[in-house]
Amino acid sequence: MFGGLALLAAVGCQPPASNAVGEIVGVYAINGALIQNTCGMALPAVDPLKFEVEIRQIDQVGYWQTEKNPQQAGALEDDNSFRFSGESTSLVSSMRGARNDLEPGDFINLTPDFDLKTTTCAMKVKETIEGTLARRFVSLDGGQPQLEDEGAKPKHDLTGDNTIEVSATQESDCSASLAAYGGPFSNLPCVAHYKLSGDLQEMASLQ
Repeated sequence: MFGGLALLAAVGCQPPASNAVGEIVGVYAINGALIQNTCGMALPAVDPLKFEVEIRQIDQVGYWQTEKNPQQAGALEDDNSFRFSGESTSLVSSMRGARNDLEPGDFINLTPDFDLKTTTCAMKVKETIEGTLARRFVSLDGGQPQLEDEGAKPKHDLTGDNTIEVSATQESDCSASLAAYGGPFSNLPCVAHYKLSGDLQEMASLQ
């Protein structure tokens, strides 16, 4: 259930396949340092998080693409700040838990599993990546992309934050997913937060 912009891209540093739309901004080798994970074992928050992402642009619409994942549209502003987000909802399971609504007379006709009831658990996962590009490629008059001249080379060409938020949907009962009841989640809702830094690949290596 935790596919998304970055989390499952951490399987290696293979460059993303590019059949994408928009002008190339760059391919960045990303390193993410895990700052917080309140979800516990339920969220595979590897540390460090390493992947490559290709960023493209049409006007102020940016496109974020990692290997084997489709392009994700977002915002890439004139000041090179960016924001990409994605959201999904998944049915985790139909779980059985203890009933708390029984009265004395209810025990007469109940089956041997009288102390159990079925509940439905669906969870929403929202992932947001936002930050700034210190260096990028630009295309001038339809020509070959050129490295944008910003003076001295910065420590990192991309800096940002990657936040993954997990919560039960409004109609769900996901209490059985909590560690206190034998589940994998330490808390719900919960969050994982990475600090991201990225290095821009040379354009020659992208041809």
